[in-house]
Amino acid sequence: NFNRHVNKGEKGLTILAPVVFKEKREMNQLDENGNVVLDTSGNALKEEREVNITCFKTTTVFDISLAIKNNEMAKPDTKPCFSYKGDHALYVITKNTAIEFLKHYYAEYGIKYFVFRLPTIYSYSPYQYYYPNGVKTLRPIYKMIDMAIKGEPLEIWGDPNYSTDMVHVYDFSQELCKAIEVNRENGFYNIGTGKPVTLEEKVRTIVDVFSNENNKSKIVYCPEKKNSGGFALDVTNAKEELGYEPKYGIRELLEDYKKEMEVDRFLELRGR
Repeated sequence: NFNRHVNKGEKGLTILAPVVFKEKREMNQLDENGNVVLDTSGNALKEEREVNITCFKTTTVFDISLAIKNNEMAKPDTKPCFSYKGDHALYVITKNTAIEFLKHYYAEYGIKYFVFRLPTIYSYSPYQYYYPNGVKTLRPIYKMIDMAIKGEPLEIWGDPNYSTDMVHVYDFSQELCKAIEVNRENGFYNIGTGKPVTLEEKVRTIVDVFSNENNKSKIVYCPEKKNSGGFALDVTNAKEELGYEPKYGIRELLEDYKKEMEVDRFLELRGR
């Protein structure tokens, strides 16, 4: 239903959206070849020019993979539905239009195509920050790991049985490789594990993997606080058509994080 608008309670993905505005600035005068024009003393001549300035602000994207209820598995064949209004509309329209271009190239030139829908993909990184609303912030999973290492209490917000997909980058890569190798012309697939992880399972596994046996973090339930949300994706057709078999559950994912923390790859490239 392409006339559909965002409904109350639907989840959104926060992205950085470009905002362009014009501003007058004093700049070096340039000749027709793009060289700076100098006066008789060798100083650059100045002129006032109007230039486009691009900055970024956070906005929320609603598309088909996000318009789902709590603990509902999103199917790969769910039809597109999104709002044509708002500053994020062009992002969603462009993404969906790209899929139509893939179909065109297949019909016109016989080029195979595969479309993938992604949740958050997890992979350990020594740089653990992001910038919501321009503020440098430690990513939640690294914050929880750090607290577990220190033996500090970890909170579970909202419903402890609320579940989301946690996909390791290796499983993501596996599904892409399967699509390259498979004897099929096209396909639309979700990237997922097929086994959503509850908030309680996530927090308890972080404690098991990272807390010292002599100083285990305690788990505190906070049903009055709202969790950040998330979703789970149905990967049945990826298993049946591509032979995809996820290898990383929540424990394997976190144990790989711990291993990478200890190995500290590419240390010399980071100048530490």
